[in-house]
Amino acid sequence: MKSRFLILSLAAATLFTQCRPNNSAAIVSLQDRINQLEEKNAASRKELSALRQQYLKDLDVREREFQEFAAGVKKLNEAADGLRTTMQEFGDYKKRYRESIRKRAPGMTLTDIVIGSRVYPKVVVREVSQGEITVLHDSGSAKVPLSSLSQELQDMFAYDPTLEFILSRSQGTGTDWLLNAMTEAKIALENESDSTSSRPSTNKSKSNNARPQTRSSGYNAFAAQPANSSWWRGRSGFTGSYWAPLHSRKQHNGTVNSYDSGSFGRP
Repeated sequence: MKSRFLILSLAAATLFTQCRPNNSAAIVSLQDRINQLEEKNAASRKELSALRQQYLKDLDVREREFQEFAAGVKKLNEAADGLRTTMQEFGDYKKRYRESIRKRAPGMTLTDIVIGSRVYPKVVVREVSQGEITVLHDSGSAKVPLSSLSQELQDMFAYDPTLEFILSRSQGTGTDWLLNAMTEAKIALENESDSTSSRPSTNKSKSNNARPQTRSSGYNAFAAQPANSSWWRGRSGFTGSYWAPLHSRKQHNGTVNSYDSGSFGRP
């Protein structure tokens, strides 16, 4: 019995000795594989951590940029509100000045006023009405369109073709009168543009000899408003032209003669 056990022990020891080198190589190979996977895993974790940190940094930058943008939008809105208030105040002031200067106009002496084909060296203002001025001269009286006066006198009498056109169609009241008038003017321009674009074309040979057509609606005069008029100057930045110096200056189409700048201050 003992001899059998000894034989089995020797056989098992022999088999274990023969199999050990192969098992050891497999274990080493597996261990190397495990080490490689762990290294890759560590590298992936490190890369993921770096990406996460970069993402957080980018997120902070975007957050700051958004806050700056929101602050800019807020300032822009505040500036727009301030501009709207200024436009309303200026519109009210322009309206008050227009009414004031036209009430004080009777009795003014103007020089070098063109009426028809004649230049009158001296006339006296009798009345300033919608779009025209009535004057007394050595031959009687006459009505002169404000549009024919010099730019200085147009500014002094607060003449504005666009404004005259608007006020002739709608008399706005309150602080929003200018904004309402501008809206109405925009609609009028759009309607005029639509009617012009839908009009059929005519023969060129006839149109070259034909006289320009005008409309009684007043839209043409409104659309042809020059870019350097007092109306647009008022929108690009008020220059004070409505109380320009009114001392005597010889200028074709009329100047103020007997009134100084102190007589026409701000109302």
